[in-house]
Amino acid sequence: MILIIGPYPNPKNEKDGMVQRILVEDSFFRGVERVYLDARCWRNLIPRLRKLHGDLSVWEVNCFIHFALIVYLAIRCTCILVHSVYRAKHILPMYIWKKVITEMHGIVPEERLHEGRKIGAWFYGKIEAFAVRRSYLVIVVTQAMEDHLRSKYGRCCSKMLIVPNFDSAPFPQKNGGRMDDRPVVIYCGGAHVWQNVDLMVDAMSQLSDRFEFVVLTRDMEVFRRKLGRSGLDGVVKLATVPKAEVGKYYLQADLGFVLREDNIINRVACPTKLIEYLAYGIIPIVLQARIGDFAEYGYSYVLLSDLLAGNIPADTTAESMRIRNYEVVQRMRDLAVARLTRLVALLTDLDHGGMPEASSIWTTDRK
Repeated sequence: MILIIGPYPNPKNEKDGMVQRILVEDSFFRGVERVYLDARCWRNLIPRLRKLHGDLSVWEVNCFIHFALIVYLAIRCTCILVHSVYRAKHILPMYIWKKVITEMHGIVPEERLHEGRKIGAWFYGKIEAFAVRRSYLVIVVTQAMEDHLRSKYGRCCSKMLIVPNFDSAPFPQKNGGRMDDRPVVIYCGGAHVWQNVDLMVDAMSQLSDRFEFVVLTRDMEVFRRKLGRSGLDGVVKLATVPKAEVGKYYLQADLGFVLREDNIINRVACPTKLIEYLAYGIIPIVLQARIGDFAEYGYSYVLLSDLLAGNIPADTTAESMRIRNYEVVQRMRDLAVARLTRLVALLTDLDHGGMPEASSIWTTDRK
């Protein structure tokens, strides 16, 4: 049995980038007995078990009150898969006596420091250091993230495996675009500080006579307030929609905002939103190109500064950019599928009593 520390996808959390990755990964684990453990510090005071089907169960527990149950599940399992440093703190003792695979969805200490939370940055820095050094295997989303962690922790690092984020659904091909008319620009996401929402709204205000804008977000009140202050009420279409309906909005969009600054957090990231944009033929509007490994893959984009200067790609150019981006996201998907297939084989071998080395997961496609 494999114990997975993290939330199992449901309608309430399905829009979260980490949860979307968990859902895709779980499709590879079908047929493998696995238990999801959603442990919280201040919630889940009463333990709840859901048996979703024969080989999949979900426990919702409190990490203090039900620690004995967590230990029991850890004893029963052959391997533990932890989603993010945030969750690693719930099972730190298990790193000493169990095979633990840690997935790094981001660099949490740097994210906390960027938010001005110095104590949180220090705390999660300690957790990250322990996890990176004690894991059986560390899964990262980009080569840039692996390089960052190896630079930070040196030879003490565990073995690492790059598995980019990807969407398992078929790529919906666009039928041309509207670059020569009124292109549709979309933003899908929250109002977090790293999304540069104020800059995005300012850009919308400057470009409102040449573009149509759509914002899909759960942070409706934040966007209403910001759009209202800029006189964009009724100009920008603002909505909250279920994950299943996002695709139809993507199919109508030509460009999409991904306004990430040039810092270490964004240089190691693999934003789910950017993957979705490329897969749906949406050309990203960026502040700068250094986001994760996308520049190394050769993705096509439009700089915000060029757009504000009136440099809009023609329809023929935009189509070439879309084709290039389809190729980029396909290469990332192929790599992720190959790596996840081998990861499942490794975990299955462990589950059947084998003792494979984590390094056995690599072949000649290693980046």
